[in-house]
Amino acid sequence: DSEASHPARPNQQEGRLILSTQEALSATNAGSKEGVMQSIGLKLNKQIKESMAEEGNQKSKGPKRGDRQRRSQRKSFKQKGAQRRKKFGR
Repeated sequence: DSEASHPARPNQQEGRLILSTQEALSATNAGSKEGVMQSIGLKLNKQIKESMAEEGNQKSKGPKRGDRQRRSQRKSFKQKGAQRRKKFGR
């Protein structure tokens, strides 16, 4: 069911997969509903970890050499906050 959404997330059209019991058991090679749920959870966790690793690799590369706007975003500026605080105490 591609139009279904979770009650807590009505705006996200996540969809719902409907399988018969026999199809689910044979596809996951499990003996019970608990085994099916476990195998689905393991596969989802594996996919999430892979996508997070890919995302992390992209972020760790940083911006390209000619990407001036992004480089300026990561520049560190000298902190002048301590000097300003001293003026108020005088």
